[in-house]
Parts: sequence; structure tokens; C-alpha cells
Amino acid sequence: MDFFEREQQRALLARLGRKIFLEDWMMKLIALVITLGLWLGITGLRTPTSTTIRNIPLDMRVANDLEVTNSPVKEVDIKISGDKSKLNQLNRENLLVSLDLTEVQPGERVVSIAPDNVNVELPAGIKLESISPSVIPIRLEKIIEREVPVKAETEGVVAEGFEIYNERTIITPPNVRVSGPESFVRPLDSISTEKINVESKQADFTTQQVSLNPVNPKVRLVDTTIVEVTFRIGERRIVISS
Repeated sequence: MDFFEREQQRALLARLGRKIFLEDWMMKLIALVITLGLWLGITGLRTPTSTTIRNIPLDMRVANDLEVTNSPVKEVDIKISGDKSKLNQLNRENLLVSLDLTEVQPGERVVSIAPDNVNVELPAGIKLESISPSVIPIRLEKIIEREVPVKAETEGVVAEGFEIYNERTIITPPNVRVSGPESFVRPLDSISTEKINVESKQADFTTQQVSLNPVNPKVRLVDTTIVEVTFRIGERRIVISS
């Protein structure tokens, strides 16, 4: 009896083995390949990797009474690392490298740009590895205010036989306050108006709402941005030399 039971067990195991390894072997092979592919894909996405993103805006924050007056780099390249899936989902349009220079004193400086002294908002799991360039030269200047006279600018030619009596031109207000880096504001001797057309004029006239025209963008008007200009026009004077 034992002999027949052992034979039955062997036959059962043989049938089970054929069913597992031989029957539907193609479907099982396909399932194995798909499972292996999914496992490799997931493992690959989770494997730390690195990438370089170029031309990220650089924002330099300085003290309120200082201004950068040279032309340092405006963009930097950053090298980041992390899960490949998270790197792929990163939106470069949202990236900004912020460099805090509020403690830097006025003058010519060379400042370092490194992961430990900048702020970049990155998703959890992504690390900032390096920044290029790693150093930049900057020039910081004090911002000052001062009052300067307004100068009326004209275009065109008055009527023949007439002239503008410049010494009698009235500008209201005659002076305005400007602010900006010291090296730009200190040498200013005047702020010009936009050009006022005097073509064929032969009598006094007043132009209101005349805009001022600071030539350098680093020079800013503090309060007044428009003036009123009155021109005195009369017959051309004859200069008699002695």
C-alpha cells in the first residue's frame, strides 16, 4: 500500500511541475519580463542622479541705502541632485537664486556664490550641489539725495528775426530733488526737460505738464516729475562789440 501511495505522490508532483514550468510558459515569460521592467524602471527613478540647469535668474539683495552700480552676472547655472522622478517634474521657470548681500559694505567687492550662502527653493529630496560662476565682482555705492536745477530743452527754430530770452525763461519749480548712487548724483549740474517745440514762435508762451528727462536710469526723481516752462520771446537783439 505504501508503494502505491508513493507512486501517486510522485505522479502528482510531476503533474504539478509540468503545470508550473511547461504549461502557459509564454504568458508566464511575458509576465516575468513586464514585472522585471517595472522593477527596473521604479528602481531607476529612485536612484539619485544629478543634472545642471542653466541661466537661472540671480537676485542680489543689498542694504536699503546701497546700490549695485556695475553690471554683474544676472544668471547662473546650478547643479542639483536627487530622485530622477523629482528632477523630471521640476519647473525651471519657478527657480530663483537669491544672494543676501545686506551685510556687505560699500566698495569694490568679490563675493562668493555657493550652496551654503544662497537660497534656492527646491522640492524635498533635491539638493543644490554647486553654482557657476562661484564668484562675481560687484561695486556697491551709497545712495544719496540732492537738489539740482531744471534746464529747459527745446527743439525747432523760432520765427526769423526773433530769439528766446533764455535769461528770462521761468521754470516752475526751478529745482527738483533726485536720488541715486553717489557717483552718478554728485556730478549732476542739472536735470533736463523733455524737448519743447519752439518752431516758428514769435511771442511768449507757456508749456505745462512738461516731463523731466534724467539721462541715466540710475538717477531717480524723488517727488517732482513734471514742471511748467514759460519762454520769453522777442525780436533778436543786436550785440554790439566794443
